[in-house]
Amino acid sequence: MFKKFLRTLASYKAQMISMVIMCAISLGVFIGFSGEWYSIKKMTNDNFDSCMFPDYKIYSESGFSILDVDDVLKIDGVDDAVGHLDIITQASDYDEKNLALSVLSEYSMNTFNLIDGEDFSEDYKGIWVNDQFLNKNNLSIGDSIHLSYSSMTFEVKIIGSIKAANYYIPVDYESGMIMPNFSNFGYSYMSQTYFMEILSSYGITNMTYNQIDVMSELSKEELQNALYESLGLTLLVRSKRDDTGYSEAMGEVSEGKLTSTAVSIIFLVIAILSLFTTFQRITRNERIQIGTFKALGFKSRKIAMVYTSIGLFIGIIGAIFGAITGYGLCYYILNPKGPMGTYLDPVEWELSFPMFIWPITIFIILLLGIVSYLFIRIPLKEEASALLKRKVPKKEKPILLEKTKVFNKLSFTSRWNIRDIFRHKARSFMTIFGIFGAMLLLFFGFGMKDTLNKLIDNYTNVMNYELKINLSDSASDSQIEELMLSVEGDASSTIAVEIDDSDYTMSIYDSNYSHLYLLSKNSKAYKPSKDGAYICYRLYQEGYRIGDTIKVSPYGSSEIYEMPIVGVYRTFISEGITITSSYANKLEGLEYRYDTIYTDYSANEVTSIAQQGVIDSTQTLNSVMESINEMMGVMDTMIVLMVIAAVIIGIVVLYTLGAMSFVERYRELATLKVVGFKNKTISKISIMQNVWMTIVGIIISIPISYLILNIVVMAIGQEYEMSVYAGPLTYLSSTLITFITSMLVGILVIRKNKKISMVEALKDIE
Repeated sequence: MFKKFLRTLASYKAQMISMVIMCAISLGVFIGFSGEWYSIKKMTNDNFDSCMFPDYKIYSESGFSILDVDDVLKIDGVDDAVGHLDIITQASDYDEKNLALSVLSEYSMNTFNLIDGEDFSEDYKGIWVNDQFLNKNNLSIGDSIHLSYSSMTFEVKIIGSIKAANYYIPVDYESGMIMPNFSNFGYSYMSQTYFMEILSSYGITNMTYNQIDVMSELSKEELQNALYESLGLTLLVRSKRDDTGYSEAMGEVSEGKLTSTAVSIIFLVIAILSLFTTFQRITRNERIQIGTFKALGFKSRKIAMVYTSIGLFIGIIGAIFGAITGYGLCYYILNPKGPMGTYLDPVEWELSFPMFIWPITIFIILLLGIVSYLFIRIPLKEEASALLKRKVPKKEKPILLEKTKVFNKLSFTSRWNIRDIFRHKARSFMTIFGIFGAMLLLFFGFGMKDTLNKLIDNYTNVMNYELKINLSDSASDSQIEELMLSVEGDASSTIAVEIDDSDYTMSIYDSNYSHLYLLSKNSKAYKPSKDGAYICYRLYQEGYRIGDTIKVSPYGSSEIYEMPIVGVYRTFISEGITITSSYANKLEGLEYRYDTIYTDYSANEVTSIAQQGVIDSTQTLNSVMESINEMMGVMDTMIVLMVIAAVIIGIVVLYTLGAMSFVERYRELATLKVVGFKNKTISKISIMQNVWMTIVGIIISIPISYLILNIVVMAIGQEYEMSVYAGPLTYLSSTLITFITSMLVGILVIRKNKKISMVEALKDIE
């Protein structure tokens, strides 16, 4: 019986290979993306735990003193509190190189992992810098670098390379970065003792922190109430899960779960459907051999084991190749040079896989075996005498269309194909589903790229400037106003506010020179000009409408402002509201200062004009676009993978079904040749059916693909408030690639028509 098992595999090798490939791909995608999201989750939690990342971060525009830190530490339920100065400095030795600097009142929380050099000590006079920034800028431990902040410039020695959870995703969102750019932005740590020494050299004797890191098991609401009682202010509190690095990483986990589930299900369904159709053919063609075995005395159980083993064999081989494929896919995504290597900055890239993938893999293998067993049970129930005769094909009833006059007016080719499609419904459905799956992957890949391209176009339309000037905290209002006039710049201020018990930002725009715009719901740029609040699209989705009133409470203030809603816009990074400076000046008690100026002047021109201590740092729009291009490079890689996967589906599924169709219609095609049909005409009949199936699959796939793309974009693009956009090229490219793949496979199959033996086919007994 083992020889029979091998001969059966050899007889249907094309179908077996295709099912192994589909099984390997489905399990490979499932294992690969499950490993991806699980590894990210584990690396993230390990990094945040090893760095003793705080449960909460408390922010204040006016800053905290060490006494405030002590007051927070005294709150019942707070286990630890550390003052944290987190500022952006400019590496003045380089153009547009920014370095985030962290200074802690105590090195007991929000620490770093040492990669090389000296471990942290309050006595060391130097700076610890993340390793990627050092590598990209050819810096080494022992080198010195000049840093500028506010009106201060100081030279520091690099004494260690590090990685820290505080910048797990090293992006400076305030400067407009969307993706990490390790050559232009890094992060660093300095001891408070050394930083105080630098401050004292500039005559500054008091240390002020812009945040307090807290370890506590209190809920966010409980901590906010306790802070109000202790400090007398409503302060902005962000939990660990709200931290950008943590929330973005967990977003990648959610995306990985979605991808591993959805895509692997598509491939697995195709593999199982292929198994259905293949075993239908096997049980039909093997009837006489099964009958012979029964007549020779072989028990049904032993015969069933031969054919059931085929399904199990496909599952086992598919699982082996799937595990290899999955590991390779996971490693490709999660390595320093892979797609996620441009995004995350963990201490160590370590692949981990959830335990549940192995029971699921075993279940899939058993499922294939069960499907095989269920199909072979059907002929085994018959007597040996019945099995030794070929089964008379089921008489097909005329379909409703055949009873119409329209059907009789159709060409012979059309009538033939219509009857064949409905006679072999399972194969027809499988063909359409395979085309649907290929089209879905292609449309999703191209549509995602279109959506991101549209996002970039919108960004450049709204941000109509060449240079962004980050203003120093020490700059006076008169100095800022003078610089605005000198460089013909627009200015903005960002304030943390509370809306409906949630954290948002309020942006104040002074856009006299048309450098700052808002983006409407319909992706049209417009300049805010009315008195009132322009709300982000997220607030619009929560039920706010133009004409309503929204209550806004700035953190650090007891004021509550009721503002009429005058517009809706899409934001790119921070969610909240935007108001004009003229309207802000009418709000009694609202204090703000501009923190950014946007201009078309160059950095050199601005530097020569600005007074000493007014400018903190500058950034060109081109450097922002470099960050965006990094993201597009990752997307291009995704599209290539999508195209490859779609073509594999098309070739494997369509060729398998085409070959099966050829065998099923072998006698019919031979009959056509006998009555005078030439190979060219017969090939035209087969190609025409392929065309029909492809068109139907594409038509069904387009709306469903758009719907799935919309769901995914809404899930993964919340922070950018992206809107789905699929341009004409997306529809054209995905359709053409699917159609061309289908036609090429069809051409490969119809070449078999030349090998039809009319005498052999017609001697076969129905």
